Amino acid sequence: MEAARDGNLAAIRQTYPEGCDIEYLNRKDEDGRTALHWACANKPKAGQSHAECVAYLLERRANATTVDDGGWCPLLSAASSGNADIVKTLLDANAKVDFEEASSQCTALHLACSKGHT
Repeated sequence: MEAARDGNLAAIRQTYPEGCDIEYLNRKDEDGRTALHWACANKPKAGQSHAECVAYLLERRANATTVDDGGWCPLLSAASSGNADIVKTLLDANAKVDFEEASSQCTALHLACSKGHT
């Protein structure tokens, strides 16, 4: 999970090689987040490659619709963080565009607009 959070593509490739177990790829941490959640949630810093990490995880069949313990899917995390390239990648992978966060009923568009990411 740390590699995904940090945008470390080399470490992600090592952790989730081609043919890795799907359950392992989609395992959750103590907050119910997967590696895909973490890769989508953080705005990259110099030397990080979150968009490439997301694409790689999706190629390995990471579940783009998994919901964490807070009711968030990876698309909501990417939109809230202002990661437009990742939002596009998730939508291209058939992430549910109208998914609503359970408590606020906000969609990815609501979150992006509320954070000024338009």
